[in-house]
Amino acid sequence: MVWVYGRTVEEFERGDEPERRHVTLPMPERMREDRYLHVHFLPNHEVKLGWSSNLVSPYDHLPKSLDVARYQEQ
Repeated sequence: MVWVYGRTVEEFERGDEPERRHVTLPMPERMREDRYLHVHFLPNHEVKLGWSSNLVSPYDHLPKSLDVARYQEQ
């Protein structure tokens, strides 16, 4: 998986090259009824993959917005 990380409007306007990140992950186990692959990008460039049978992510319990103080303590 390859993604672009942290490109601001100012960087875009200057024509700066975006920072690219990559990671190789095994595909998570998929059950017969699973139809949706969810991809979550977490702090510290951690990526999680998970299947579900509906649009509800298996990581739905994770915070919806970044609590910077919480992640800085870890």
